[in-house]
Amino acid sequence: MSVKKCTSAIAEHYVNDLFEFLEIKGENQKLFNEFCSLLIRYPENIIKESWKEIVFNCDLPNGQLAGTMPKLQVVDRILRSKNVNRFEEEHYKHKKEILNQGTFIKLWDIGKQFATGKITEDELNVLVEKMK
Repeated sequence: MSVKKCTSAIAEHYVNDLFEFLEIKGENQKLFNEFCSLLIRYPENIIKESWKEIVFNCDLPNGQLAGTMPKLQVVDRILRSKNVNRFEEEHYKHKKEILNQGTFIKLWDIGKQFATGKITEDELNVLVEKMK
C-alpha cells in the first residue's frame, strides 16, 4: 500500500484556508508553522478525512472577534485516531482474507453444512479427503 504523505505546500494550503475561514490575522507565523509541521506528519488522505472534524472543533468568528482554532493537541488526537482506525481496518481486512483461505475455516464450513443436513456423511468424507 502506497501512502502519500502530506507535503508542505498542501499543509500550508489547509492552514491558510483555516486561518481565512476563522479570520485570523496578524503575527501568527509561529502558530502557522506549528500547525503545518503537525499536518506534515500524517498522510494526505487522513487529513482530508479529518478536516471536517477539525473545522467543527473551531469557534467561528462573531464579527468583532476572530474565530479560534482547537488546540494543536486536539487536532493531533483527531488525526491520530483517524490514522489508527485506517490501520485497523486494513489490518483486519488482511487478516480476514488470510482466515478465509485457511483450512480451519473451510473445515468449519463443511461441518456446518453437515450439521444442517445440506450434505451427507459420504459427501463430508469426500470433502475432508480433498482437504488433506
